[in-house]
Amino acid sequence: MNTLFRTFSRMLSGDSNMTTPSSTSAASSSNMHFPSTRQHIYSTLDCLRKASSLPDELLKTILYYADYDCLHFSASSDRKYTAYSRGPQGAEPFAYVSTPPLRDIHEAGVRIRSIRLSASGHDQGFVSDRSAGVWSYFAVRRMKDPQIGIIWAQNEMASRNWQDHELSLNLDDHADAAEEGEVKTALRQMISQLDDGDSLCIVPMAKFAGWQCHVQKAEIDVEVEVWR
Repeated sequence: MNTLFRTFSRMLSGDSNMTTPSSTSAASSSNMHFPSTRQHIYSTLDCLRKASSLPDELLKTILYYADYDCLHFSASSDRKYTAYSRGPQGAEPFAYVSTPPLRDIHEAGVRIRSIRLSASGHDQGFVSDRSAGVWSYFAVRRMKDPQIGIIWAQNEMASRNWQDHELSLNLDDHADAAEEGEVKTALRQMISQLDDGDSLCIVPMAKFAGWQCHVQKAEIDVEVEVWR
């Protein structure tokens, strides 16, 4: 809430050095406090309306820059885990980290605005045939789906060094499919099919005998815009 009212004061004073919520570093955003229900956002909006004569369009901007116009369905883990593959069927899919169930995403004025995925991993550190491709990767899927999901990151081949992977998609970025790429296009389609009660998870995967996917941390965040 303090962040919100600092933003309110800065905008009223004409501060031009505002940054968008998406430019906030992961480290600093972890210390921020977000509203937990739609009612929190609506109550805050009422307070701002009483505190000023600004039109709703500007109040919306204030809430946006304070990252207080949305709910975050987030989860993270830093426990080490290894997915082992012993054949062509691949490793047993395991939800390493999953969001709380989504809610209210089809209510009036509510929508999923963005998703952010991150993971730190590596493969087994060696391969016998480099021409056979990379089979150590991370997927994202709905918990209830039997399929592996969308492969959004691959580990470097034959390396035991930890690699940081990150993917962000803002649904307000209107790129064509060719520019956006297959992964983000598939992710956009999956988001459009989500319902209340769905959870998204990150799955470390390996396929074919000898392949492994080691993970030491991962995070997933779904941002649901409430007032638009």
